[in-house]
Amino acid sequence: MGVITIFKYLLYLLFFSSAVVLTTGKFGLLTIPGIIMGLIGIYFTRKDEYIIVATIGIITATGSFIAQSMTYYCSSCTLAATLFAVAGILALIQDRAEHYKVTIVLIVMLCLGLYSLKTMFDFYQNPIIQDNVNITQAIESDKPLLYVSPTCKACNFI
Repeated sequence: MGVITIFKYLLYLLFFSSAVVLTTGKFGLLTIPGIIMGLIGIYFTRKDEYIIVATIGIITATGSFIAQSMTYYCSSCTLAATLFAVAGILALIQDRAEHYKVTIVLIVMLCLGLYSLKTMFDFYQNPIIQDNVNITQAIESDKPLLYVSPTCKACNFI
């Protein structure tokens, strides 16, 4: 069993794992397309079309990262997108730089997606508050108080 065969089985495992993560995680707008892209990635891995596999993996990961930066953070979506990105990078290695222009474009796209995800984490660490601040009086109680904003993206799960 050579290195190429190991890479091929690893690609199968990564695309299958991303589909399983999306299936078991929180259902969202891009869940079904992500599962379909995982199955398409497995199909083209079987056909040894590694540049198509790399394109599928990296474009799916980049799309997920950008969508999360515009909406909200989803841990299962980020895990699946990371698996897609790793599969895309391994497929680029498997392609052996035969399509170097496509390789450069895919790497730049992945960097843009990761940068958009970085800006999302910056937002959660230093949120921009657009609400008017209402000053209220403290309630005398022994229980801890929980403050929830209706427009806070991170508070939607509470």
